[in-house]
Amino acid sequence: MPLLIENNKEKKIFNVHSINTLFINFLNFLEDNKKYILATCETNWFDIPDEIPQLIEIIEEFDKNSTMFRYPITMNKDFDYRKTPLKKFTFTQDSGEKIDKSKGSKIILLVENQDNEIVESYVSDDNILTGIHEALKELATQVSGLHFGLKFELTK
Repeated sequence: MPLLIENNKEKKIFNVHSINTLFINFLNFLEDNKKYILATCETNWFDIPDEIPQLIEIIEEFDKNSTMFRYPITMNKDFDYRKTPLKKFTFTQDSGEKIDKSKGSKIILLVENQDNEIVESYVSDDNILTGIHEALKELATQVSGLHFGLKFELTK
């Protein structure tokens, strides 16, 4: 089982959830194998694009414990509310006119009590967490390319 260093302690890789810790361990791996990598590869794998650490910082700041997308709830109620696509909405007779439908269709959920009175209402929000989703997608693309290229050059 691969071990990584987090807070100066060895941990099994599956017990490390910080994207920043994973990245630091990757950089340490590169440095520990620098002589071999430089002798074997044509590409300078030590020239990491500035965008990668910036994306990692955005993700780490947003979800340090990597729980936001793994569990239905977190330790932060504000984050839980931000990640759910259904947002509380005050439903009135003219509420349909206030819902912005320009970004696609909306789901409206009405909760009634036993007397058929609306006691809660929600409207869907498809544009939740777009910034963090974009950062995650971009980082995945960048790191996949980095991994593929390095692995290809080391094994050819």
